[in-house]
Amino acid sequence: MGEMLTVQAIVLRYADYKENDRMLTLFSLEQGKLSVAIKGVRKNGSKLRHASEIFTYGEYIVAKSKDRYTVTQFNPIDSFYNLRLDFDKLSAGILMLNICEETIFEGTCDHQLFVLVLRCLNQLCNSSSPASDIISIFLLKYCVYGGYSPTLDFCVHCNSKTNLTHFDASRGGACCKECADATDLPFISSGALYLMNQIKRLMV
Repeated sequence: MGEMLTVQAIVLRYADYKENDRMLTLFSLEQGKLSVAIKGVRKNGSKLRHASEIFTYGEYIVAKSKDRYTVTQFNPIDSFYNLRLDFDKLSAGILMLNICEETIFEGTCDHQLFVLVLRCLNQLCNSSSPASDIISIFLLKYCVYGGYSPTLDFCVHCNSKTNLTHFDASRGGACCKECADATDLPFISSGALYLMNQIKRLMV
């Protein structure tokens, strides 16, 4: 047996292969994105079956042989089961996982994003907040972490700090009424701007 590796991870995706096996795409705290095999998991009575479903979060112990990883043990932490009971929350959760799968890299740790995903999944499962609110928080914080934080304190056209009434997505931030009058930009309330600023400052 090769090198053993222990990671905390969330299952982003799985794909069946051969007769009883699966390939998992994990988002791990220690290694970033990680592709692992999990053998015999589709057999009746497999002890690792619950380790191979999307949203599953736990401690994966994997054996490394050359450039391949195979799950040997799993210690569950959470399955976020309640997501499956609400279509909107399930859709929001899948969107989070898809974004992670497309943007994180193998071998690159992203502690902030990992914690953000866990907390947003937990909120989707256990809070009464609409799924749209929680996914909005996730997307805004994701942009902040990725270096695309929107400008919310002054107009992205003229730098005015007053009368911010619109949002210019192409410029990445708020726009004052005077600059917006010559365009067709969407309105944004002062309350929404305030809330976005508060979300940006949240420590996650």
